[in-house]
Amino acid sequence: MIDPDEFKQSMSRLAGSVCIITTANEREWTGCTATAVCSLSTAPPSMIVCLNQDSQTAGQIVQSRSLCVNILGPSDKEVALLFARRSAGTSKFNLGDWVDQEDCGPRLASAIASLGCRVVQLTKSGTHFVLICEVSKIHLADSEQNALLYAKGAFGQFHPL
Repeated sequence: MIDPDEFKQSMSRLAGSVCIITTANEREWTGCTATAVCSLSTAPPSMIVCLNQDSQTAGQIVQSRSLCVNILGPSDKEVALLFARRSAGTSKFNLGDWVDQEDCGPRLASAIASLGCRVVQLTKSGTHFVLICEVSKIHLADSEQNALLYAKGAFGQFHPL
């Protein structure tokens, strides 16, 4: 049997781009920091997003069936840290410049890219939901920043070899 701590240590060595996943319903916005996000297909444009089933954000996405993937640059490290906390609630949105969008979650204006998505398939796997999402809108920043990365418990940035 695999030791859970050893598995966590091995996965911490897998660097991931830092994203904030947001969603909205009539009453409120919610969001969380995630690294389990990747592209899936270009036809149709789609992504995979994995979120803990116990998170408030995952619960709202199950209801709304929509979300926004905000890909962060290094200048948004503090926003990433805040959205990683469960206790901050809607006050998380007091940090950063957030743009209200129809049909998906709010977009962080400083994100290097934001992708509005519709959930087309939802699967439970262990402690997480695996969301297959079709991209319905894209906002690319003019910035030349590389993505903010997370590995071994620390933030970093890609530098070509």
